[in-house]
Amino acid sequence: RNVTQSALSRRIRQLESWLGLSLFDRSSYPIGITEEGKIFLPRAREILKLVQTSRQEARQQHEDTAEVLVFATLNTLSLTYFPGFIRRIEERLGSVKTRFCDQYSSYDGNVAVLNQGECDFLLTYAHETVPLLLDPARFIYRRLGSERAIPVSIAGADGRPVHA
Repeated sequence: RNVTQSALSRRIRQLESWLGLSLFDRSSYPIGITEEGKIFLPRAREILKLVQTSRQEARQQHEDTAEVLVFATLNTLSLTYFPGFIRRIEERLGSVKTRFCDQYSSYDGNVAVLNQGECDFLLTYAHETVPLLLDPARFIYRRLGSERAIPVSIAGADGRPVHA
């Protein structure tokens, strides 16, 4: 869910407080859903589906008229790589309207928004030892550049690296 367990638990308790009833029986382990929770679950699914559909329709209508390219990326790339990347595209194609979807601080979160169709492009770091988590039949990718990782050691009193 792209949130910590404690954050998820806190949100569930807030929902229970707002509803005025318990959705989960926490008196035993593993916890179970209450009768009230079983009644509420299908309604909650309906509500979520309606909200998600409404959001998608509103975004689609806006994007159809505005022709906006939506990107998912980590904050570091949005600040360092993205401006030059878009500038190079605009030099070839002319002005391009872009926006970032809700930014996630994790690769998994950005992959999720791409898989859910909430963005047009995922701009991310990659390494051959880290699985892409994307269906290669559904998504194509291009390598846009490369970087080097350089180890740097703190200097000792003599000004030389502490670690060789």
